[in-house]
Amino acid sequence: MNPPISVNMLDQIHDALYRGQKIQAIKLHREATGSGLAESKTAVEAIEEQLRAAAPEKFSTKPAGAGCLPLLLLVGACVLFSIPVGSDAVAQTISTPPNPNQFSKRTLGGNGGNGSVGVSTGGSTESKTIIITYVAVTPERAWKNAEGKIMQARLLAFSAPAEGEKGPVEVIREGMVRFLLSGGKDPIDYPITKLSQSDQIDIKAIAQAAKRGAPNASDDATESTEPSKKAGGDADK
Repeated sequence: MNPPISVNMLDQIHDALYRGQKIQAIKLHREATGSGLAESKTAVEAIEEQLRAAAPEKFSTKPAGAGCLPLLLLVGACVLFSIPVGSDAVAQTISTPPNPNQFSKRTLGGNGGNGSVGVSTGGSTESKTIIITYVAVTPERAWKNAEGKIMQARLLAFSAPAEGEKGPVEVIREGMVRFLLSGGKDPIDYPITKLSQSDQIDIKAIAQAAKRGAPNASDDATESTEPSKKAGGDADK
């Protein structure tokens, strides 16, 4: 007989189902009970049916994994999408006086829109804007480190081919993986060896499939504008 599922684990399974992450829910069920894939799939589908009957309004209208690289059951379909990244951008303007030996003015200002860095000389202003697009290879899900701590995040690619082009997608770079934490604005790089053994296996399988590249760009890809001095992400200049 399989061990009972703890209340905490059951809540995690419910949350995954509400977000449309059935594969994640099946994985959590297998971890909690030690059941086989088919058995856990049947059990999770029964749980989902009960939840939909009790509270259908809690379910996401669009599965969180739509347009993403499926993790456990369908590895190989490598459709990617971009994450809109918000920022409190800082615009920096430096004005150069007629006498280059005298520095006349420097202002710093913050805004919540697009960020740019410009240098003004002789009354004319030129600014350069770099567009940064982060590409996710998983929906937001729970990741566990070797100490058992859990974080909610999307797994990002370090690099991917330009829209409409084919090529490999880089998921692991020099032993590091890249995450965008739930509610976060900037990606973080994390040693893959510090993740749980199960998550390491998942990511390595994703990375292997991603080497074959993305066959199609997502229709709902969204780009974000960041200051040209901001580090992180792959920039299309």
